[in-house]
Amino acid sequence: MGSETHAILAARRSAWYWLLAELFLTCPNDAFVARWRGDLAFDAGAGGEPAGPLAAEVAALHAALPDADDKPGTTGLAVEYTRLFGAVRTGYGPPPPYESVHRKAMQPGDLVVALNRFYNEAGLAPVDQAVASDHLGVELKFVALLCHAEMEAWQQERAGDARQVLGRQREFFGRHLLPWAPDYLDAVQADTQHPFYRCLALLAHKIISEDHTAVDARNVS
Repeated sequence: MGSETHAILAARRSAWYWLLAELFLTCPNDAFVARWRGDLAFDAGAGGEPAGPLAAEVAALHAALPDADDKPGTTGLAVEYTRLFGAVRTGYGPPPPYESVHRKAMQPGDLVVALNRFYNEAGLAPVDQAVASDHLGVELKFVALLCHAEMEAWQQERAGDARQVLGRQREFFGRHLLPWAPDYLDAVQADTQHPFYRCLALLAHKIISEDHTAVDARNVS
């Protein structure tokens, strides 16, 4: 696999993680629905791009969006987003999407310090100043930025830097994302009352699990 192919793969992975981050970080409104009804309307027949192997999951996510003129549907989607991810009160929805909530073996403060150190050492801090650094959406955005940095390194024929960034991705998966995100996404699927967020949790789980396996298996030389 040459540098150009590595760069294309990294760019594709970056786009997927950025998409997931935006969906987990944004409370739906009319503009949200209009945008994603367009952006998720992938034509899987056109060479499989950009949906590719995830075409069925993306099609299901798109189908679960309300119509652009469905005001009650959009309001219902926003209410469910807040219930699932807003940490309104205990018992109202699943535990919120913060790593420090789900990693019982670590003190929350210690975990956040370690996470911020990881961001700083990668030269990508702050990832998102509007949200706590251990929010799932922020962690997904960080992976997207790492993939983008890997892409740029391959494009500039800096193979050593690209391998270093790829190693950082593996480390982040192992230390932060994998120990909590898949189980959390399973909980969202089981709890949600809206098919859009059921489909989103399923898509995110599949991307994280399969991408981690693929990154772990890559022998970049």
